[in-house]
Amino acid sequence: MGSEEYKPKNNQEVKELGKKVYTWISRGTNSIKIDLSNIIYIDGASVSTILYIRKRLAKRRMSLEILNPNAQVRQIFEFKDLTYLLAQEKTEANNHFK
Repeated sequence: MGSEEYKPKNNQEVKELGKKVYTWISRGTNSIKIDLSNIIYIDGASVSTILYIRKRLAKRRMSLEILNPNAQVRQIFEFKDLTYLLAQEKTEANNHFK
């Protein structure tokens, strides 16, 4: 089992990510990382796609992490109470319990 990392260039590529997930799952991927460093603003449809992917992966006991969101994208995740998906937030939470 391995990990896949994807770096979408725009919101359209984020929305199309659902199709790629099925391919990765069939290959035995157990972890997916989405690098949002190219995304300046994330729209509601893209956030919905990420939540859909997270739900599908959780059913299979697989993980999803969001990497490198800019301040505006991070704010959207905070507003939607989705910071648990952000890789940095996981690291800080893990360090808190050490």
